[in-house]
Amino acid sequence: MSRPPDTSHAAPELPVGVVTFLMTDVEGSTRLWRESTEAAAVMRRHGELIGAAVARHGGVQPLEQGEGDSTVAAFVRASDAVAAALDAQRALSTEPWPDGARVLVRMAIHTGEASLRTAGAYGGSAIIRCARLRALAHGGQVVVSTATKEVAAGALPPGVMIAEVGSVRLDGFDNRERVHQLCHPDLPAGIRTLRRPSSTGIGSWPTALVGRVSEREEVAALLAQNRLVTIAGAGGAGKTRLAYAVGEDIAADYPDGVAWVDLARLSDGVQVPSAVAAACGLREVPGAATMDLLTRALAETRTLIVLDNCEHLLDACAQATDALLRAAPHIRVLATAREPLGVAGEVTWRIPPLALPPEGERDLERVGAFDAVRLFVARARAAAPTFRLAADNATTVARICRRLDGLPLALELAAARVRALSVDRLADALDDRFRLLTGGARTAVARQRTLLASIEWSHDLLDESERVSFRRLGVFAAPFDLDAAEAIAAGDDLDPRDVRDVLARLVDKTGSSRSSVPATRASLPRCVRDISPGFGAVPRRGGSTASWRRLPCSRRSTPTRRTSRRRSNGRSKPSAHRRSNCCTRWSSTGEAGGRTT
Repeated sequence: MSRPPDTSHAAPELPVGVVTFLMTDVEGSTRLWRESTEAAAVMRRHGELIGAAVARHGGVQPLEQGEGDSTVAAFVRASDAVAAALDAQRALSTEPWPDGARVLVRMAIHTGEASLRTAGAYGGSAIIRCARLRALAHGGQVVVSTATKEVAAGALPPGVMIAEVGSVRLDGFDNRERVHQLCHPDLPAGIRTLRRPSSTGIGSWPTALVGRVSEREEVAALLAQNRLVTIAGAGGAGKTRLAYAVGEDIAADYPDGVAWVDLARLSDGVQVPSAVAAACGLREVPGAATMDLLTRALAETRTLIVLDNCEHLLDACAQATDALLRAAPHIRVLATAREPLGVAGEVTWRIPPLALPPEGERDLERVGAFDAVRLFVARARAAAPTFRLAADNATTVARICRRLDGLPLALELAAARVRALSVDRLADALDDRFRLLTGGARTAVARQRTLLASIEWSHDLLDESERVSFRRLGVFAAPFDLDAAEAIAAGDDLDPRDVRDVLARLVDKTGSSRSSVPATRASLPRCVRDISPGFGAVPRRGGSTASWRRLPCSRRSTPTRRTSRRRSNGRSKPSAHRRSNCCTRWSSTGEAGGRTT
């Protein structure tokens, strides 16, 4: 007789649309785990009591959302969430806990538009807001958002009142939130205050993040499933700002905090453990290895460590990350770098450029909705408060954004120029963009103040074979395939069979893009193409130098290069470069670096 299928672990059907969330966690759970031998039984029973209350009132708990001492539940009706919270607090307060343990659970209820990030888990601003509210509650307290208070009014359980207890600005949200408390004779009567919002460890950012909504959710979802995620991309792509926003979004999931480790100003890998220790609030002890102190201190914590700007200290960052992940099973690491760290279990997420309006788009509203345009306009208005995106300048602004590849650093530097230039003159001046795009923040490190400095920094981090290929591939005005790359990049100093590996590393380090259709095509960003040959001479086979002239052409064009034909048995064989999407002309001048577009 066959058994019925086991559905005990099947993903529940989660409500969407307007949903009321109930989020809980245990106050002082880390201390309980360290001091009580019954901690596992206490946590299990606490979860059972809350789960039973949720089920009795029609709520649903997502799988794999809420871990350790925290729970998440969703309700179609706000009044049901209120009743479930009251029921759960009653059960928790009357439970005979072992070893005389005192289990105080803080709860928050919020109603908002819910969206799913996966089939079995929620994402979006509503659940993030609820988590921020939960962080304000004391153990035994149930805090309620204004939205839930208004929706549940008139349908509250008998004896329940909702009283306002304060107004706060939640991390990551612009407007202040009026916060209320659930009051009932069975709940603690003395709590009429909110906890001060705990520091996330990442301070505050001086400007709002423009766009990146889906990217924030995507990186947060990866961190929920993986212990090490690296945001990779070229300099100026916005890796640091995105990592900060993700840290803000998920800070409430890490009761032991978020440690922000800024590596940009470090010059030696031996400084990395000390920087991590300082960010975690640990004091170094003379004679004790800093990594030993870190692994012992973080072993039982739930901490998010953000390693920002790892690219010049890759080996040290990889070693520190590996040691921490092995010693502390509950921590997560989010890194930013121009290439992956190369640690086992690492998930690399490549940051895309900001969304750009397509060629020919002239509708003002549609142009203004693209993230690249929104960033340009926001920064332009900071430089010149009277600036507005209008019908007479929208197409020019869109053209500026496309010419800058949607690169946030380049867009911000360009936008700052509107205090002195019209957008038409700014667009014309981009022909000399490296002279124009300067003047970044005085507080930024030198390589983040100009577009040229950012690209030079990336170039300096390349090895010699990568630098040679980088300079040679700059002649392509359009996407190129592997055959074309081999024909151009290979030489006496680089075997054609090694070009594939070198190209893969350049994609990681310089912001090159790889097309998925067909999968073998790639291209350098326009800003990078315009300067790559300027980093030095391009030696020709045979030892002399040469200059390049780059000319875009159609797929049917026949490229010419004198050295792209090899003699065999008295006949010429056309190079694979014929199949590239651009053409180059080789002029044997004996001079280095000359190229026009």
